[in-house]
Amino acid sequence: MPDNIRFEDLGLPPEILRGLSQMGFAHATPVQAAAIPEVLKGKDLVVQAKTGSGKTLAFGLPVLARLDPTSPDTQVLVITPTRELAIQVAEELNKVGGHMGILVSAIYGGTKMDKQMTDLAWASIIVGTPGRLRDHLTRGNLHLTKCTTVVLDEADEMLDMGFKDDLEFILSGLPKPRTTLLFSATFPKAIEAIAKKYMTSTEKIAVSSGLTTPTDITHRFLKVSESNRVEALATLIRKEPPNLGIVFCKRKSETTQVSRKLRAAGIPSGYLNGDMDQAQREATLAQFKRGDINILVATDVAARGLDINGITHVYNVSVPQDTETYVHRSGRTGRAGKKGTCITLVTPEEERYFAKIQQDLTETARKAMAAAQAAVPAQAPAQAPAARRQPTAEPRAQQEAPRAPQPARQERQDRQERQERQERESTRAPREAERRIESRQSENARPRYSVDTIYREVNGQAEAYRTIAQELLRQTDAERLVAALLSQTNAGKRMLEKSIPREEPSDSQRDHSRRRSRSTSHSGGRLTRKPSQVVYGE
Repeated sequence: MPDNIRFEDLGLPPEILRGLSQMGFAHATPVQAAAIPEVLKGKDLVVQAKTGSGKTLAFGLPVLARLDPTSPDTQVLVITPTRELAIQVAEELNKVGGHMGILVSAIYGGTKMDKQMTDLAWASIIVGTPGRLRDHLTRGNLHLTKCTTVVLDEADEMLDMGFKDDLEFILSGLPKPRTTLLFSATFPKAIEAIAKKYMTSTEKIAVSSGLTTPTDITHRFLKVSESNRVEALATLIRKEPPNLGIVFCKRKSETTQVSRKLRAAGIPSGYLNGDMDQAQREATLAQFKRGDINILVATDVAARGLDINGITHVYNVSVPQDTETYVHRSGRTGRAGKKGTCITLVTPEEERYFAKIQQDLTETARKAMAAAQAAVPAQAPAQAPAARRQPTAEPRAQQEAPRAPQPARQERQDRQERQERQERESTRAPREAERRIESRQSENARPRYSVDTIYREVNGQAEAYRTIAQELLRQTDAERLVAALLSQTNAGKRMLEKSIPREEPSDSQRDHSRRRSRSTSHSGGRLTRKPSQVVYGE
């Protein structure tokens, strides 16, 4: 299937094309080009496609085109394994169909069911998780008697998560005839059983993974911790400034966070995500193309359809979810015979996923190299130098694809890192001790009790009041200074009472005070505060 098929060539109505234009989409992905015409015909489809291949619009666009906007009933049910995916699918469909008056609602667990009642009553398309959908059906909140299309998105994931019974319950209650669309990355026997039981005249579409990597791309990776991803990214960009670079994130929320932190680090950057309207998107892209910002932080969905010359670097803030996504991301650079670099930040938790990507790329390159060597005639030795001067993309991919360290090599690297860390720690402690000693010496060299010093101590360190007061009392005429400073705070007053000597009252004063205390300690049943007996020295 060609990669340059336009949406307008797939038989979609003008109102759908208008929504796609507002989102900046013009060309269809392979899975969209294959599935959209068949869904428009009302056929049952089983589509093998991975996340990130554009499958949401592959079923969403023709489903929207077949809806009756004037009907108040729920006409389409989309079932997803997670609430995050339900929200994402609903958002994408609302962007395309919102101007058509079609309401798409996401229904999932973790929120009160009462709040979802309004959405259930008015939505033309319901996107939900199996458990919450079954709850609403059981309680009679969800009515699907007019439902004409059901979509199982990431069906293999739903079965892996234990939703088989919920799926059976939902599918068995749907009206017939209907259109059933099943999307899955893999096809275990359980998926085949569901397709056989609930689908008729099924057509299967399998989209090639296309794991070949572009020619002139250098692949590198850097081990980082979860807490310093962005700091490591900023260091890479400063050390090796790109002409233009794209930073890929998994979630929309990450794009704003990463872009903000890069700007705080002095790196001009902008972001693209699905929450931006077309005007914001175009303004950011214009800045990027002009070079006003040389770093663009984006999600895979937001970066779809971008064709910008001069991109020299691609950065993966985290390991992509599959090899196909990795290949598509890295393919943003190294175009038109130019060099490019793809750098992936890998945490210890992500190492096994990245090793799988490395294995896939290496295996694909190995097969391609074998095929290329088999195609070279044995009686053509003069062809060899030319082949070396212009290597094919696949051998280059094998040479440049990052390889996971072997166990023995990894152990040596870890041991060397530990030794270097211990050396740094052993030299750090004496330096810290020297700095503390120098700091104390410099403090002792200054006058110990200036007015500013006392004021800071009084306002910031209540525990030092007594010591300061006692020290100052040994100095000439210090009592008034201490009293003036300490009286600025209640804590100071209390310390002042304990620290500064007071005149001892005479016997007659003590008797008068005791009589006054007895007569005034209770007044009309209300406890009153006894007067202070502290008399400050002159």
